[in-house]
Amino acid sequence: MAINICLECKSEYYVKPSRQKKSKYCCIKCKGTYQSKNHSGSNNPNFGNSWTTEQRKNQSKIVKSKVDDEYRLKCGSANRGKTFSKERIDRMHRHRTFDSYSRPHTEESKKKIGQKSKEKFTDDYKKKYRQKMEELGKWIPLEEKSDYEIYFKKSDWIKPMFSELYNEYKNLIESYGVFDAFKNTKGVVRDHAFSRKSGFDLGVPPEILRHIENCQIILHSDNVKKNVSKNINSDSLTLEELLDKIENTNYTDWEEQEICLAKIKDYRNGKRWNRKEAKCVSESK
Repeated sequence: MAINICLECKSEYYVKPSRQKKSKYCCIKCKGTYQSKNHSGSNNPNFGNSWTTEQRKNQSKIVKSKVDDEYRLKCGSANRGKTFSKERIDRMHRHRTFDSYSRPHTEESKKKIGQKSKEKFTDDYKKKYRQKMEELGKWIPLEEKSDYEIYFKKSDWIKPMFSELYNEYKNLIESYGVFDAFKNTKGVVRDHAFSRKSGFDLGVPPEILRHIENCQIILHSDNVKKNVSKNINSDSLTLEELLDKIENTNYTDWEEQEICLAKIKDYRNGKRWNRKEAKCVSESK
């Protein structure tokens, strides 16, 4: 073993001969202390230096050129196929707080993220993404899904809805809070006043089913009772009542309002939803 002198504390320490030239510190603490004093601020060889736009672009091209399927495979090889024990997971996470898993965004940044996301998810992008997920076996191909499964998904809410309907259901929301399967099983949920089952049976366009006028906030327990009981009507209003509410809504800024008005007109002219084109088509087809 060779003897080296630590750059920080000047003490002697033993090191393998093959590592003598590379080893400069007796411990990690000394290394950190020495570098914080001698390689920070103006002492840093790169202090004040910055890359030009051209340098950044060139570096980006170099990095991208290295990323191929083999590269990705190697990146994910460390834990692929491994199952972590509960003890290991506990050691990894028990010292962390809930807040440490996320970085809060300002309202302005949330709006920017939402706008960028909206611009990204075009129909063409969604089609390609679905194709990719089906090929990976993560999603069930549409042709293997039943008509009702497709309709059920398409008539789901396009927004959280709680904030949009807060004033109307303020007392209920504040008294019980929003339902959470783990933290608040007594909370409230969103519910289709005119049910998806009835909408499917009548061929009502999904856009009409997911209109804000068809959303009501009810207790989770009441929603369960409504779904499992044969004595409770699943529909809180008739289809004609729903169509009338949409046509005379106070929510004129609803983002699908014009689409819904057009769909209502088509529906009254005899057109019905059909899975083949995922849009309203003639009932006779």
